[in-house]
Amino acid sequence: MTFAPTASSASAPPVQRDCATRIAGVAAILLEVVDVEDPIEVGREVNCVIKVTNQGSITGTNLRLVCTLPASQEFVSGTGATAVKAKANTVTVVALPALAAKSRCRVARDGEGRRRR
Repeated sequence: MTFAPTASSASAPPVQRDCATRIAGVAAILLEVVDVEDPIEVGREVNCVIKVTNQGSITGTNLRLVCTLPASQEFVSGTGATAVKAKANTVTVVALPALAAKSRCRVARDGEGRRRR
């Protein structure tokens, strides 16, 4: 948008300046983590689904998720829009190159994001 404001008064000549405002937008990322079954029993596998939603007005880029599990839990497996890797109790989802505005992806589908409690 461009503007051309003018200022004037009875004691000074009018002045005018041109200015521009660039509206860029923002990527607004929402993370939802849900355990599929309740109650969670000790010693059993738990299926989790992580949904990533871009509620913003522009594409989010290079989105990466890193989760640290408590020592009492063990990562079993995971799938999603990109590869899921684990080292010790740290689970990393390989960066998603782009997530368009108003779109969603799943890091783990039902029954495929498992951890042992």
